[in-house]
Amino acid sequence: MIMEAKPKILILEDDDIIKQVYHALFTKTSEFDLVFCKNDTELQEELAKNHFDLFLIDLGLGQGKDGVEIIRDLRQIEEYRTTPIMVITAYTTMKDERDCLIAGATKFIRKSFDNNKIRNEIKILTANIS
Repeated sequence: MIMEAKPKILILEDDDIIKQVYHALFTKTSEFDLVFCKNDTELQEELAKNHFDLFLIDLGLGQGKDGVEIIRDLRQIEEYRTTPIMVITAYTTMKDERDCLIAGATKFIRKSFDNNKIRNEIKILTANIS
């Protein structure tokens, strides 16, 4: 029996409570392989070791680069020029959304933890990954 690889998602989030929410949301179904990072340094370490099918990024990361800078950096890497990047953030201004989309984000969602909405958006963005 051939097992299909699960989409590998890098979640960039510095808040431990939010990480627990994501972990609970995604581990129930085991549909995705998750890697968590809290800052740009950890992100760079993971990019050196793994390939990712989707990035889920928070904007306010506390230390180092913010989410918009990280999106710009990811889009400069050939391997990730078209990889879906979903921003889930508490930042809710139109400027925040515009900045993310201009930087290269695929989707911008305000943190509300509508679990079905988040899961459905990720399924859509990873539908063509095998």
